[in-house]
Amino acid sequence: MNYLDRYHKSGRRKTKDEILESELTKHKVKCKCGHTLIIISKPRVICSHCGNWVYKNKQEEFKANMRRVLNG
Repeated sequence: MNYLDRYHKSGRRKTKDEILESELTKHKVKCKCGHTLIIISKPRVICSHCGNWVYKNKQEEFKANMRRVLNG
């Protein structure tokens, strides 16, 4: 976390809850069904609502698709 992330634009120091919320929003990913998941350490997880794979970012999705194609 950057030192400046702890302060608002007005100069007021953020509370612990505000810091936690801002860090969690960096890891939120939406599934195709609309459900929001938090992915931190794994490149993909299964959506608990629809059962589809949800990837951390487009790069991880591309890697998984290439592995699937190349392995047959």
